[in-house]
Amino acid sequence: MARVIFLTDFSEAYARELLLGMARYAHDTAQAWSLCRLPLSIRDKFGIEAVVEWAVRMKADAVIGQFYNTDNVELFRKNGIIAIAQDFKKRFTTIPNITGPHYSAGRMAAEYFLQKGFRNFAFYGTRGIDFSDERCQGFRETIEAANPEFTFSSLRSSAQNDLWYYDSTQLITWLQSLPKPVAIMACDDNQAYHITEACLQIEGGGKFPHPERHRHSGRGQRRDDLQALH
Repeated sequence: MARVIFLTDFSEAYARELLLGMARYAHDTAQAWSLCRLPLSIRDKFGIEAVVEWAVRMKADAVIGQFYNTDNVELFRKNGIIAIAQDFKKRFTTIPNITGPHYSAGRMAAEYFLQKGFRNFAFYGTRGIDFSDERCQGFRETIEAANPEFTFSSLRSSAQNDLWYYDSTQLITWLQSLPKPVAIMACDDNQAYHITEACLQIEGGGKFPHPERHRHSGRGQRRDDLQALH
């Protein structure tokens, strides 16, 4: 029986679906898996060394999870444990990564809005995080290829340890500056919530702009949120 530790933020739908996929795969294989969920608080409070210690104590064969690029993931290999990184901030070069076709996700979002007849586009995300940067690139390049005269704007904050922090004043100012109607792609659900919250603070409780939401999910990738603001 393979012993696998899953280290992630279980409050995220993406992580829960990833765990479900792992459980289904384990169920379908000839060799059963023993899956152990480990909260990120262990790593954040005691460091990656505590995760390694726990994995050794559990006699784990592998650890799949969110690692900071500053984490010494080499410690897993030294203890005979396979480490696989969940798509988080930056991909690792020394261990395998679970990732997705993020450029294609941005292209799909652009194609959806182009079919709707939009001429103004924007992207809201986080700079320096692979999945956000690649989605922005796919979104922008598809729009530019469709018509160089279409407008495009992006607001991407710098990557921080706290990915949930954002400057609401900056976001509101940016949203108000965009030509309307405008189609906005947010890099993930969390950033889309920021847009919705900012909209509620504009013009007395969200009378302007009005969000229209469309969601799609792709294999091995987060769900994307698209907003049409009028």
